[in-house]
Amino acid sequence: MIDSLDEQYLRQLRKAGSISKAAAALGISQPALSMKLSQLEKRLGFTLFNRRVSPITLTPAGIVFFDYLDEQDALRTRCLRQISELNADGERRLSVGAPTVYVNSILIDACTALHREHPSYKIRIESASVPKLAEMARNAELDCFIATSLMPEEDFVNVIIRKERTHLCFAATHPIAQLLPDRPLTEQDLHLLDDQEMVFLKSNQPMQITLERIIQKYGLKPKPSFTVDQISTALALAENGAGICLATDESLKKLKDRSVLQSRSMEALIPDRPIYAAYTRYPYTPSACMELINHLHQQPLIKEE
Repeated sequence: MIDSLDEQYLRQLRKAGSISKAAAALGISQPALSMKLSQLEKRLGFTLFNRRVSPITLTPAGIVFFDYLDEQDALRTRCLRQISELNADGERRLSVGAPTVYVNSILIDACTALHREHPSYKIRIESASVPKLAEMARNAELDCFIATSLMPEEDFVNVIIRKERTHLCFAATHPIAQLLPDRPLTEQDLHLLDDQEMVFLKSNQPMQITLERIIQKYGLKPKPSFTVDQISTALALAENGAGICLATDESLKKLKDRSVLQSRSMEALIPDRPIYAAYTRYPYTPSACMELINHLHQQPLIKEE
């Protein structure tokens, strides 16, 4: 429908949100790019961008058209990867991702083991939020990723690689350390959290959703002290005595000094949370991706039910 140069222009326009900015990035004049866009839209028979607003936005037809372009890109990437694997001498590449805490506690060990087994593999590791990782996988930018919630099964295959326990964490010097019993917490202990400062995560994060359910279910009244986007940041604040937070086994694994931070298991109140390896339901999945998932299973973990 369009050639590679046209596609380059369109993608830069979508990225820049401005004809002048896109033209500068492409190294052409603004009138030339504006004329090019007009000619392309005339040839296609529909308008791609609404130029009456700033930044310019995609029209409904433009959204559909870019979805088509993105799908073609993903198909092209998968095609080339599959052909490369058919060639015994072809270079094998693996792209994986996870939220930061799971990059450090899960992926590093599994990728290291895979690299020892296959030194020629070229492995790329991405750290991002789960929604961003899912978007990258749909666009064939990732072969698989670690997720803390079940991904839509019409798009992804979900494989449980382990389950992790949730803990209440606080500084050893925090007053609540003297109040909470040295055992897994029960409903009777939760009233001690009332009026305590707590570190919250962003509202769309699974751990924050879990915390909000506990607060609502038991009528707790903690005081939010900070809102952060990573459990590792919440733990750092808790270590400094800036509040109490929830964290998981994997989050606690990489702490260098556990004497500064205390924790109490919440296994009686919060079910152990599954962690998934997810990959797209395309007809082709790189063999290196499946090998990595096997390594994830081989690490010590709570066995899948």
